[in-house]
Amino acid sequence: TITIGTGDAEITAANLNSLNALTTVAIDATNVTQITGTVAAANTVYTAGDAGEITGLGNETVVISGETDNTLSVASTLNTLDGKTTGTVNAGSLTTIQGALSDVLTAYASNGITGLGNETIAVSDTVTLAASDLNSLDSKTSGTVTTSTSLATLTGTVAALNTAYGSAGLSIEGDEAITISDTTVDAEALNDLNNYTSGAINADTLTTLTGTIADVNVAFAADAAGTISGLGDQAIELADTNILAADLNTLNGYTTGTVDASTVAV
Repeated sequence: TITIGTGDAEITAANLNSLNALTTVAIDATNVTQITGTVAAANTVYTAGDAGEITGLGNETVVISGETDNTLSVASTLNTLDGKTTGTVNAGSLTTIQGALSDVLTAYASNGITGLGNETIAVSDTVTLAASDLNSLDSKTSGTVTTSTSLATLTGTVAALNTAYGSAGLSIEGDEAITISDTTVDAEALNDLNNYTSGAINADTLTTLTGTIADVNVAFAADAAGTISGLGDQAIELADTNILAADLNTLNGYTTGTVDASTVAV
């Protein structure tokens, strides 16, 4: 057995891996209190620990250092490292993190990872993302969060989606298809969402549209144009006090649902 002395209590992952490559006997790293290096190098150390090649690991502080351009290209590897030690993983040197949104959120939520909060994030998901998750990540970092140019679909409530598109901290392409989850929504908010993306909005879950007759008719016109789908049988709750008969006739032609115009003065 090779024993790492107390004089090397703070050691680089590269040196520990190099030593391990030079010997077939176990390395006792019980005296090690801090490991410094790239996430990949540190994970290699702990993989050797799992294999019994390096013993005494599991409670060290890990300091991330030496990543190319201070960029971590795969966020999940940081979470893997976090799971290998009860000590903290200091990621303060990172300026950019790339990876799946769920992996990035896991890193920010961990009490074992420190130094995060101002990184630029590149989200790699291309199939679907929930707007609420994007908004959550946006609140975790002062850096810009950019979604993939290949992202196909965003989902969520109209409010959460509009928050995401309207945030200065989120950079979203603007051509995503949208699937909303609301059953009742204000027509003006739905129209705002329609203006944020050139993708189609699936509004199949909607049972009620509220708002002014002008906004409601704009939403139904968008459905007729194909930028919103799923409208046509919703109940309508108007907020107007005065409306034109022609506008009401137009609305009646758009939906088989009931139109509540009780706010309109007789």
